[in-house]
Amino acid sequence: MRLVFEVYTPVFILGGGQAMRDLDYFEVGGRAYLVDWLAAEVEGDSFERARAALRQALERGRRVGGVVELRLVSSCGELVHLGSPEGVPPSSVKGLLRTAYIYRRLKRDPALLDELAKEVERKVEEGAPPKFFFADFERRLMWRAVDESRGYDLFNRVAVRALSSKYTSSVYCVEVKKLGGGVEARFTAVGIDPGSRFEFEVQVREAGLGQELVEALREFSRDLAEFERRRGLEVPSCGLPLRLGFGAGRRWKTVLNLLEGRPAFQKLTEYMSRRGKAWGDSTVKTVGGRPVGWVCGHVF
Repeated sequence: MRLVFEVYTPVFILGGGQAMRDLDYFEVGGRAYLVDWLAAEVEGDSFERARAALRQALERGRRVGGVVELRLVSSCGELVHLGSPEGVPPSSVKGLLRTAYIYRRLKRDPALLDELAKEVERKVEEGAPPKFFFADFERRLMWRAVDESRGYDLFNRVAVRALSSKYTSSVYCVEVKKLGGGVEARFTAVGIDPGSRFEFEVQVREAGLGQELVEALREFSRDLAEFERRRGLEVPSCGLPLRLGFGAGRRWKTVLNLLEGRPAFQKLTEYMSRRGKAWGDSTVKTVGGRPVGWVCGHVF
């Protein structure tokens, strides 16, 4: 199976660290520059003089070793969040497939969904760290026994490999907008540009699982895209709209949609709020007023 993702709005796969304006990130002449000072080919007997020499070289349009040039779309703030050098890594694709598969299993099995709801309520009562809320349940759900003492995680039979990529990255100001109006926060990040394309090969070594993954991804896309429409967000007009990366929202990385309306959902929301973490659907991360993270998927 092959998966192709075409970027529709800027996608932010963060994990490349951070840079600071006028320290290792510069904006000169409408362009952005990331500087590796260990490799930068500039002279100066102090950092201030080296920085001044670098800025002068960039203003004159000179190419400088150890400096990466990026398109500057917009920026805000002093800190710049950097993207993954892989663009969209295979691990992100595998994680999306895993979430879609679990979503499909739960949607079709009310008993499993009841079990998950009880698990969430129990974790809230225990005060467990959020990252462990679904871990035990997911481990049981994905386990396939070989015999009484051996087994494997089902997704150990799934491998995702990057086949090709054609992408560019730019610097963007991301706004955290309130759906009711207003901007809650702003930050600068390096994102993958619209029009970029990524192709992956998905190898499945479990009978019947390949087709089930295709159906699961389509169902997950359909349900979550409909949720985004209901809250008034733009959704790409393509067969398989998906949101990836930072800013896509917790709905695209969990099975929370299926718990909505249950006491477990409310308890989890309140628990996260008490921990000082926003846990709602009242905001959306945008660039130029459009939700970030949208890609159009294609399955071959």
